[in-house]
Amino acid sequence: MRMNKTQIYIAAYLAILIPTPGRFVYGLTIMLEILLLAAVGLLMNALIKQLKMEKLRTAILLTTMVAFSIFYRQLFTIFQTELSLTLGYIFYLPAVSLFTIGLLYEDKDKTIIERAGLLFTKVAIFCISGLFFFLFRDIAGFGTFTFYGPNHQIIEKVLFNPETVGIFTFFASIPGALILSGLALFVNILARQQLDILEKGEANK
Repeated sequence: MRMNKTQIYIAAYLAILIPTPGRFVYGLTIMLEILLLAAVGLLMNALIKQLKMEKLRTAILLTTMVAFSIFYRQLFTIFQTELSLTLGYIFYLPAVSLFTIGLLYEDKDKTIIERAGLLFTKVAIFCISGLFFFLFRDIAGFGTFTFYGPNHQIIEKVLFNPETVGIFTFFASIPGALILSGLALFVNILARQQLDILEKGEANK
């Protein structure tokens, strides 16, 4: 049985949220990569169309996105070694997930400006919900706020003892991450459905 688009989207979303450590700095790194991959994919799609290489679109796009992920990881290996070592293979998940959900293939007949607007609106929904997920886990689950620091290290500012907020420490665990990701995913899908309704309404005018 073939998976529908919503099921594929859920799988891709969870494949990024669950393996990534529940700290804001890691989530920010991955969400930034998704935004950059979307931009690279958009430009590569336009180039493929211009060169009339549509038959090779899948191979070219996947190769380009994986190559960009390798380059992106190398930058962090140079400037943020601790973060790069912690994330490891997770750097490659956004390329696979973004490619799998097919956002880069949608709206082929629209101009690049129109496609950019639709693509980055959908990607922004994905990334904003993801950032809130990681920010909540970092603050409520661990009682900290993490960000990029000097000397290849991560800054961890302790805000409070997470044990003082009781139940919120549950969100620092894997089961807690699953529940929280379910809530984030619900909001994400709801926002995407509203966007699709608006798109259809505009198309029928």
